Amino acid sequence: MTPSYKSQADLWRDVGQLSDEKLAAVIQDDQIDLLIDLGLHTSENRLVTFALKPAPIQISWIGYPGSSGVDAIDYRLTDAFLEPPGGEPCISPEKPFVLPHLWQCYVAPEGAAEVSELPAQRNGYVTFGSFNNFCKITPAILECWAQILLGVPGSHLVLLNNPGSHRARTREFMHQRGIAPERIEFIDYEPTTPTSHQGSFLKRYHRIDIALDTFPYNGMTTTFDALWMGVPVVSLIGQTSVGRAGLSILSNLGLPEFATDTVGAYVHQAIETAQDLSRLAKLRQGLRPRMAASPLCDAISLTRDLEAAFLKMWNDWCAAQATKA
Repeated sequence: MTPSYKSQADLWRDVGQLSDEKLAAVIQDDQIDLLIDLGLHTSENRLVTFALKPAPIQISWIGYPGSSGVDAIDYRLTDAFLEPPGGEPCISPEKPFVLPHLWQCYVAPEGAAEVSELPAQRNGYVTFGSFNNFCKITPAILECWAQILLGVPGSHLVLLNNPGSHRARTREFMHQRGIAPERIEFIDYEPTTPTSHQGSFLKRYHRIDIALDTFPYNGMTTTFDALWMGVPVVSLIGQTSVGRAGLSILSNLGLPEFATDTVGAYVHQAIETAQDLSRLAKLRQGLRPRMAASPLCDAISLTRDLEAAFLKMWNDWCAAQATKA
């Protein structure tokens, strides 16, 4: 991606080896007006640079939907579904800037497999799955998923994680609730190689009939991937932005009924969806074209929304400076 970005930039700087202070000085020397953070508190972030306030307008976006907690960041991009009704609880004064459609969009990875036939029709049982990072899967989630498996006799659950003692603990947790160990399956992470690409990994969804979202931290790219592969996702709406990604994605797809308000409704939606295989098969085949025609894949509209947002922020800042003068 680097050569592609570099070819389209007016000025390109490789700043990975610069200290936070030196990076802030470079940004000031380049007279950057709007500085956008794309990492938040993920690994190798540069939030200390933002704390030094090297640009007059600083914005947080896309690392994940949540507050940076950094006083020097002025705005947090969000959308009407992501933003909790009472606002995002945060300890910094950054302002939520609500985009008119959605917070992010999806570009299907190169080499993504075609949507398969419904696995349940060849297996004779329904397979639920979650390919979210396993650290998001709590005992409360496993309790919820156990209710779903008990409500759909013979169903299986497929999870993505590397081998370890957590696999045995998960099977034992389910066994204690009356679910046979063989109904819980695990898929290893595949090692990346110079020739591998994300699209090839999406073949995992050929095994899954219905995806189960995590909570209180929803999946995002994971949810997009599942839907692109024709797999509907059952999500639980949370009280913070990171727990409302499913609501944003599913609402923009026109499937708000899959974003549920309570754990009971989540369980009911999963069981009800599993009980009508003909409807599920039809939904599977229609999800990709439906998604491609939705705002979820409209990168041009999202770009225009971002441009308008940045212009509004800049005009407001200029007006505030004029008032001070």
